[in-house]
Formats: sequence, structure tokens, C-alpha cells
Amino acid sequence: MLSEIFSIVRRSFNLLSKTDRNKLIVITFAQTLLNLLDAVAVALIGILGALSISGIQSQAPGNLIGSLLELIKIEDFSFKNQVAILALLASGLFLTRTMLSVYFTSRTLGFLAIRAAKFTADASIRIFSQDYAVIKSYSKQEIVMHLTGGINSLIVGILGSAVLIFTDSILILILLISIVLVEPYLALICIVYFFFIGALLQHLLGGKAENLSKMGYKSSIRASQAIINTLDTFRELFLRSSLFNHITKIELTRIEFAKISSKMALLPYIGKYVIETSIIVGVLILTTQQIISNDTEQAVGVLSVFLAAAFRIAPSILRLQQGLMQIKFNNGSARPILEMYLNLLNLKLITDTKIGNKLDFQHKDFNPSIIVDNLFFSYPNSNNDCLENINFSIDTGMNVSIVGKSGVGKSTLADLILGVSSPRHGTITISGVTPKIAAHTWPGAIAYVPQNVSIINGTICQNITLNSGPTDSSNLDQVWNALESAQLKHFVNSLDMGIETVLSDGGLNLSGGQRQRLAIARALYTKPKLILMDESSSALDIETELLMNKSIQELRGKVTVIQIAHRISTIKNSDLILYMDDSKIKAKGTFEEIRALVPDFERQVSLQGL
Repeated sequence: MLSEIFSIVRRSFNLLSKTDRNKLIVITFAQTLLNLLDAVAVALIGILGALSISGIQSQAPGNLIGSLLELIKIEDFSFKNQVAILALLASGLFLTRTMLSVYFTSRTLGFLAIRAAKFTADASIRIFSQDYAVIKSYSKQEIVMHLTGGINSLIVGILGSAVLIFTDSILILILLISIVLVEPYLALICIVYFFFIGALLQHLLGGKAENLSKMGYKSSIRASQAIINTLDTFRELFLRSSLFNHITKIELTRIEFAKISSKMALLPYIGKYVIETSIIVGVLILTTQQIISNDTEQAVGVLSVFLAAAFRIAPSILRLQQGLMQIKFNNGSARPILEMYLNLLNLKLITDTKIGNKLDFQHKDFNPSIIVDNLFFSYPNSNNDCLENINFSIDTGMNVSIVGKSGVGKSTLADLILGVSSPRHGTITISGVTPKIAAHTWPGAIAYVPQNVSIINGTICQNITLNSGPTDSSNLDQVWNALESAQLKHFVNSLDMGIETVLSDGGLNLSGGQRQRLAIARALYTKPKLILMDESSSALDIETELLMNKSIQELRGKVTVIQIAHRISTIKNSDLILYMDDSKIKAKGTFEEIRALVPDFERQVSLQGL
């Protein structure tokens, strides 16, 4: 168990930069030095107890007590003043130590929290700079959990707990060494007794924390997924009168998570109750033994030291135990992000240039010509190619359509052209470079219109610009131009807030056609030279589709347009049609040439009345 804890702490610690590791070591060392204040304060409590008994009995203090009073330079003070000074010194040391501990603990946790935020940024870059096929291998909920609770558990939960465990372990050691120097017999009792308490806590709580953490992590993902699934399939569930069943599933997953959470919340209280009971029992046993075996002065001195030590050691043992539990708790949610992050370290980032270049809308020197040579692609952990021997070229300004049955690789080919996925073999060049370099060298020169449109939480303007920069007057003109080209300007003008209208989550206050037109406006906003449209007219009415086709035709010769389409009417005027089947391009040519070459295509033309 300890080796596993040490391993996760070491791996988390190594994620920090060398500078941050040194800072954490300095903070930890400073907190450790504070433990000396506790040792001195405990010794003063012992002196105070013994001195009080000798004073009450009107006796001179013993040789050891007298020597300590001389060391503090108060041997000539009155008994009352000696007691008052010792009490003030002990209280002052305890208070100073507590205040400084709170300060350093706050600084440590604040330092780690900032590092967690920075690590989130680094992990986000590594995740979102991977091939899109790699990103899709994780569920949305996994990525969200990894980048939020997982990273916080990894940096703050594990390393923060490790620092507290180390400092409390040193405190316990220092106090026990101090007691050995004053009273070896009492030290032996404390070591045996507190070791017994630690073993008891481990027996009661050991193993439960990590298991509950793993269960809670998985349960939280299931609960969130149940809610998202209900939102995504609301219409279907409503029509099937199945909403109650899904709500029941949400309830069950939340109940499951609540039960696990309640068990996790109970564990620290168990430790607290065990510690409190142990101190009371220990004091009663030691009091009886000391009164029977020793004189009153020595007995009170021993009991004072034991009480002072117990009230500092016992909370330290509790914090140590809870720190171990916290590491186990956090290990359940931290391990997945740690494993994912380490896996990503072994993968090459897809970004060949720095992400975040500023949009310029000019795209100087960008040539929207495409050459695809001997392209093969397979998904991660798959031995089967879903694209094989793809070859074609597209000249600047051409209008190209990619057609074929569902599942033949059209959208996968689109991802490769966009550069979000990388081929297993072969090359794609746009403007003479790879799609990745093209996208980052000329931001906005390539645009994409998806079939399933994602609406961000924000205004219409923010949905079009995607917060890609300051929205000044010239940018606003481009927003309106994009809306007009997408046949959406009249609708936006009819809204009270215009382009500042806030869209609901997922664009639920828009029709399917309006969402798709918004996606088209989003693509046109950057004045692209190359547009790839994936079934972008599937939700448009006939009139709007005709107007959109007219707008696309107006781009002919100036903008390269690639359409993935099932509607034959949208591709009749294409310069080039690529017909895909069985993961390959089976035919290339004009509309009439493909009709002659592919019987299935001719059948689709007939079925659609063309």
C-alpha cells in the first residue's frame, strides 16, 4: 500500500517543472521547521505541570526543573510569575505555530492550485493537439472529468496531502524524540500507544478510501452521461413516452453517487472519533499508573507532557491518516488523467506551428488547390483501413462533390483534408503544404460546415466569430455579410437584440435550418478560400437550398468548394464528382460521367426525379 502511495506521489511530483519542485520543497521544509515550536511548547507544558505541583506543596522544584528554569532565566522569579511566564510562552509558541502553519498551508495549496490550472492548460493542449481520431477515442465526459476534477485531484489532492503527511510525520517524530530525552519510559508508552491507534485506523479505513474514490469517479461519469443522453434524445423520448424511464435512470445514478459520497464523507469522522476516544482512554490509564507508581510531582509532570504531546500528536496522526485517505481518494480520479497524460506524452502533437495565429481575413499567398496522393487511413487500435489508395487533385476555384453511401469514408476523408486527422500512409497538400500547416499558417483560409452544428453558449455574434478576436466595426460588417450570404440576415434583423441575441444551450431556440445556416455564416465569416461542407444543406428548405446553391455558384472560380452530399440536386453543377464506395474512390468525373460510370448513382438520380 505504502509503495503504491509513494509511486503516485512521485509521479505527480515529477509532473511539476524543476523550478516548481524546488519551490514546493522549500515550502515543505519551512513547514517542517515549525514543528520545533511544538516540541518546545510541549516541554514547557511539562515544566509547568511539575512546577505547579511543587509550588502547591511549598517545595523547591527538582533539579531538572530548576535547571530548565535557569535556562529560561526565570529561576529568581516568584512562583506565580514563573507559572504565568511558562503558560504565556507555551501558549505563544502553540499559537505562533498554528498561525504560521495556516499561512504556509494556504500558500502551499494556493501554489498547487495555480499549478493545477497551468497543468490543465498543458494537458488541454496535448489532448486537443492530437489527431481527431485519438480525441474521439475518449468520451466527452471522460475529457471533462480529466481536465477538471482529475487534474485537481492529481496536483492539489495528492501533492497537497503529501506535504501535510510529511510535515505531520516529522512533527510526530520530533515530539517523540523530545519525550525520549525527558522521560524515556513515557516515550515508549507513547510510541506503542499511538502506533496502536494508527494501526487501528488503518484497519478501519485502509483500502476503503481508494475503492470508494474509483466507484465515485465512475458513478459521477454515469450520472452526468445519463443527463446528457436525456437532453440529446429529448424529442424521441417524449414521443415514446419514455422520459420517466430516463429520469428514473438519472435518479438511480444520483442515488448511487450519493451513497458513495456519504460513505466517503463518513471516513474522516471515524478517524476523529477513534482519536478522541483514544486520548481519553490513554489519559485515564496513564493517570492511574502514574499515581500508583510515582510521587505526585513526577506524576503530574509526566501527565502534563503526555497530555500536551497527545493533543499535538493525536491530531497529527488524524491528519496523517486523512492525508493518506485523501491520496487514495484522489488516486481514483487522478490515475486516469495521469495515464492519459503519460500516453499523450508519447504521441506527437499534430500542431506543426504555434496554435493561435491572428485572423487577418486576407490569406495572402494562400492557394486553395489540393493534391491527395496514395492516401490510406485507419483508426487507432484498428488493423483495417477505412480509406484505401485515395488519389485526386483539385484546382483553385473548383466546385467538387464527394458522394456515396453512408459509411464509405466521406467524413473521414473530410477530416483528413481539414488536417484534424493524419493519414497512415500517403500525403495531402493544400497550397503546397500539409493541411495542418496550412490551417495554422493561414487561419480562417479553410472553413468547415458540419452536418451536426454545435451552438456555443453566447450571442449570435459570438457564435459566428467563435470569440476569435475583438469585435470591432469592421468585424461586425463581416458578421452581417456572412449572415446575408447564409440567408439569415432577415431572421436576425427580426430579433429584438439582433446579433446580440443570446442563443440557448445547443441552439434549442433555433430551427434545424437556422442552426445550419448559422454554421454556414460562421464558415463564411473568415472570408475563406477553401470551404468544406459536410451535408450542410440537409436541414434546409428547398427555397433556402436554392438560394444557398446560388451563393455557392457565385464563389466559383474564386473559392474552392468541397461538398459532401446525398442530395443529387446540390451537386449537378459540380466541376468534379468523387464517387466513393468500399473505402475507395470508384469513379471521378462530371455529373453526367458519373451517371454513366456508376449504376447506383444513376439509380439515385432517377429516384430523386432528376
